Amino acid sequence: MNGANDVNGADDAADPFAGRPETVTIEGVGEVPVVYTENDEAPLPPVGPADVFVISPEATWVVLGDEVVVHHAASSTSHALDRVAALLWQCLDAESTLHDVLSDLADAFGVPLDGIVNDLATVVATWKRDGLVVHAGSSPSLAPTGSRSGTPALRHLVDPPNN
Repeated sequence: MNGANDVNGADDAADPFAGRPETVTIEGVGEVPVVYTENDEAPLPPVGPADVFVISPEATWVVLGDEVVVHHAASSTSHALDRVAALLWQCLDAESTLHDVLSDLADAFGVPLDGIVNDLATVVATWKRDGLVVHAGSSPSLAPTGSRSGTPALRHLVDPPNN
């Protein structure tokens, strides 16, 4: 795997992603390469405390220990979610408001709600931007299907800051 944003080949001592898989197999999709990078280029859409989200029908995912790898079929991108983001992902039930989900997570981790709201709302906004989640009751706007050549699309690590 090549690219300026690829950190998989970095020195293990300096590489926080050392030992993580370079590919995962997702049922119905096949083997998906995962490159652990950040994507700060595209702006994030707003998300509010009363928003209710559901996982997009274009997203498939697999659990790897306490992490989750999510694949978006239309864009051929994948996100590697750490344990906190993986838990948040699994709480998006199309019924609970974002405030309720974040409040439950704050209670579960024994931290103040205001200490996690910004970080985790940013995670959800990233998923919304990338088409992994949609507002409950809405039709997802699907990106045009791109080429599925051997060149992998940019992958993201969704890791809430201060985690």
